[in-house]
Amino acid sequence: MLSFPTLDPELLSTVERAQAGDVAAFETLVARYHCAVLRLLFRRLRHYQDAEDAAQQVFLEMLRNLPRLRNPAAFNAWLCSLVRCQSATRLRRKRRETAEMSDVLPDPTDPSPHERAELQTELLNSIERLTEPLRSTTRLYYLEGLSTQQISALIGSPPGTIKRRLHSARARLGATLSHKFEAWREPRRRVCDCSHVDA
Repeated sequence: MLSFPTLDPELLSTVERAQAGDVAAFETLVARYHCAVLRLLFRRLRHYQDAEDAAQQVFLEMLRNLPRLRNPAAFNAWLCSLVRCQSATRLRRKRRETAEMSDVLPDPTDPSPHERAELQTELLNSIERLTEPLRSTTRLYYLEGLSTQQISALIGSPPGTIKRRLHSARARLGATLSHKFEAWREPRRRVCDCSHVDA
């Protein structure tokens, strides 16, 4: 399946031994499949570090759930489903984060690459200027990619508290950033307004 190794009798035996709790067999599976899993994840995520992190999660899921695989001969298809599930989860998280951060950033009309770089730099600087615990929570969520549940476990605050901090941080960042880019947004508004004037 895809670029996965062929599940020959020897590899099938390795799957069965790993299912029975043989650590060496499990390590053999990871070694045999790691490159293929990483390539497939990179194709989907288009970011090497994200693919590496996702691969680690896939193999953790494999370790937890392999004993429940009913048909060892279906191992390749089952592993592929783990890869697809993990990549879909990460892509959904990225879309959610992008949508949430769009509420913070101004809505420029077709910004240039230079202006986009300015936006990103100013956003990062504004995050660093937040007071604690808003700064660390925002960095963990948006820059490190941790979920609210993971942040909660890491810093020992309830998930509801984490969500309130993120909401507060977004409000403060929005207030800070809006006026900084009003100057270069205004000429675009005038150009758009003029485009509706009859010659």
